[in-house]
Amino acid sequence: MRKAADKSARPKRPHRKTVVLPDDACPTCGTMMKETRGSLHTPVNGEEVAVPHVPHFKCPKCGEQVLTYTQARRFEEDAIALHPCIPAEREHAQRVRGLAMATHVGYAQYANRCTDDAVNQYIGRRW
Repeated sequence: MRKAADKSARPKRPHRKTVVLPDDACPTCGTMMKETRGSLHTPVNGEEVAVPHVPHFKCPKCGEQVLTYTQARRFEEDAIALHPCIPAEREHAQRVRGLAMATHVGYAQYANRCTDDAVNQYIGRRW
């Protein structure tokens, strides 16, 4: 028979106090963040694009910037729309898809026949 382990012999661990931060607290320093609008920069196709008037949360203490999911999605859409080459690539890609469907050739095969490298990359990523 085994003897029951004496629970008093085990060293007691101190209880850790967990701190639950509010949703609008800075993840870095814990300070309450302020909702502001400002210009944010992001790379699009290797080029830096500045998107003006982006709503986001900014920490007044450490300067950390945080976006909500909907703000981040809108920020990404606006950055792509502001990039000078993206709308032209989309228009050309739509023409390539239309021609590929008309000639009954796969998108990738038709894109390989095109000479525009940007369109080839766009089609290759999409299809």
